[in-house]
Amino acid sequence: MKAVSLLLLLLLPLLPAFGQAALPLDEHGKVVFYEVVNREGTPKEALYAAALGWMGVNAPDYQEEREADGTAYRFTATRQFPVYAKGYVSKQLHGTISYRLTLELKDGRYRYYCNDFVFHYHKVDRTYKVVPTGQTKPLEDAKAAGWQQTWKSHREALAQTMNALAADLKNALQQRAPEVKIAKSATVTENW
Repeated sequence: MKAVSLLLLLLLPLLPAFGQAALPLDEHGKVVFYEVVNREGTPKEALYAAALGWMGVNAPDYQEEREADGTAYRFTATRQFPVYAKGYVSKQLHGTISYRLTLELKDGRYRYYCNDFVFHYHKVDRTYKVVPTGQTKPLEDAKAAGWQQTWKSHREALAQTMNALAADLKNALQQRAPEVKIAKSATVTENW
């Protein structure tokens, strides 16, 4: 009986860790969402046209770069989305999570990665408007003293948002870009 109680006593501190939303970490311990997607037989120009349309809708403030030798394209953008805490009657804006999105295109494949995730605190000011406080917290921190359940829900919201973003990007780049047809000079005849 003492052995069982000793075992339970040793495992008790580990219980909160099982409920944590596991976010993918890189070799430096930073949260990163990353994937390389193969699109055999698809030229980079077709991927570029599809990515250009997707970035224009989802990240209109993007920046575009090209390799000097013309073998790859790169898009980068800083994005953010709101996260909520439960209020008395309805949800209340608790803050925003910002991150950096990078999309790279080559012949037959592309990769995306999202990193630099930071939570920005918001609060209600004296005129009952929700405004940023200027305080931030990196998403790598697993603990949040005093509001652990809300922090856990924010981390889960991050995972859901990134999975939805990845699915949307894959869907957009799966569709082939329309081929551009160059009109040949035509002769006008009376019998058309």
